[in-house]
Amino acid sequence: MENYSVFFLLTDVAVIISVGAALSYLLHTFNPHVYPAPGRESSAFIVAIAMHFLATAALRTYDSNKILDCDGAIGRLNLAMGTTFSLFLMLAAATKTVQDYSRLWLFSWVLASWLIVVSMRKVALARAHRSLQTGACVNTSLSVGILCEPLREDDIAKNTGGKTRVIRTRRLSRLEEVASLSDEIIRNQYDQVHIATRWEDVPNVLKTLDLLLIGPRHISAEVVVLPQDVHVETKVWQISRLGRQMSLCVIEKPIYGWDQWWKRNEDIVIAAAALVLLSPLLLLIAVAIKLESPGPVIFRQSRAGFNGAIFEVFKFRSMFHHHADLTASRQTARNDHRVTHVGRFIRRTSFDELPQLLNVLQGTMSIVGPRPHALETRTEGRNLEELVEYYAARHRVKPGITGWAQVHGLRGELDRIEKLRRRVNYDLYYIENWSLWLDLTIILRTITLMFHDDHAY
Repeated sequence: MENYSVFFLLTDVAVIISVGAALSYLLHTFNPHVYPAPGRESSAFIVAIAMHFLATAALRTYDSNKILDCDGAIGRLNLAMGTTFSLFLMLAAATKTVQDYSRLWLFSWVLASWLIVVSMRKVALARAHRSLQTGACVNTSLSVGILCEPLREDDIAKNTGGKTRVIRTRRLSRLEEVASLSDEIIRNQYDQVHIATRWEDVPNVLKTLDLLLIGPRHISAEVVVLPQDVHVETKVWQISRLGRQMSLCVIEKPIYGWDQWWKRNEDIVIAAAALVLLSPLLLLIAVAIKLESPGPVIFRQSRAGFNGAIFEVFKFRSMFHHHADLTASRQTARNDHRVTHVGRFIRRTSFDELPQLLNVLQGTMSIVGPRPHALETRTEGRNLEELVEYYAARHRVKPGITGWAQVHGLRGELDRIEKLRRRVNYDLYYIENWSLWLDLTIILRTITLMFHDDHAY
């Protein structure tokens, strides 16, 4: 793998220099009066190669562990080439040396080098993968099962990206038999040993592995212990270290790091822009509500939000004030007599939810997320948490003005358990598959539903 990394690096550098030199020579040959003799581009080559080293180091383009991952390797290479020439052009513009080079030569050099480097890499990767399939450049492994079945050859090959080939599998019925592995490991010069065992046996297996290091013959193979337990496999997301201790991450934040940063800024930008653009509509709705019936324009209600924290949600009042239900002990039904004429219109178009843009700016809500339910909402006379055992998982992200469930027609009254379960399942799908693109899709579909939605009332 390291040989591949060095080969690709040297090839890329050679292409960048040779393509630039060849183009300079050709331009001078065909038009010597316009293009001087080749040679003055040498400084450009030095700067470009320096930029290329910086870009590829930052993007780990030549990382030996990832160099043969075809899709990832080509993606990182394209990004590195783009970064290389972008940095070169910015530096040339900043130092006012860009005019020293012919624009035809410069852009031909950039495009031709980029195209040739990527094309050569694709060809080389195809040949490398054919070599891997025949057993070249791979680690050899002994797959062992202690009091359980050893890992299959196909599973190890698949999970190592084809970089490990199992030569032999063995099943041991006693821990003491581990000592007998040393002779076989030395005789066959295995690179790796994959040991599968039950989770409860891991401490004893680790102690027994010392038998491989006792005596005059110390093995140098990499030994990997893989606990076989369905419960652990489904619950543990990541294994790392906390100081000198091993740590198991059993619950992972669904949106964190840069994803969390992007989603928060998406909320701020969209909410602020919507409030400015929709301010005339908001004013008209407020006036219409005030003229039809006495009472406040904004209705406030306590709901459960992120991590189950209670917050106040803002809505345009759609009911007569004396019928206001702060706890939602009775859900709004179709043709509900408590809803005003203006209320029917703003509920059908979802305009009653627009004040929640203020909740978004506050940080208690998001533009897209699971819809927050009122605290006393019940279905078939029972609390929602009692009916769906994983209902609380909705609170792992901020609640939203609209959501994946809503654009699939799951709006209105939660009068049946099946409706509730379907809505929660859609919410969990959104949480587990969040992306900016999914948010934008939901927003666009919500806008179309504002004009016609049979499930809104």
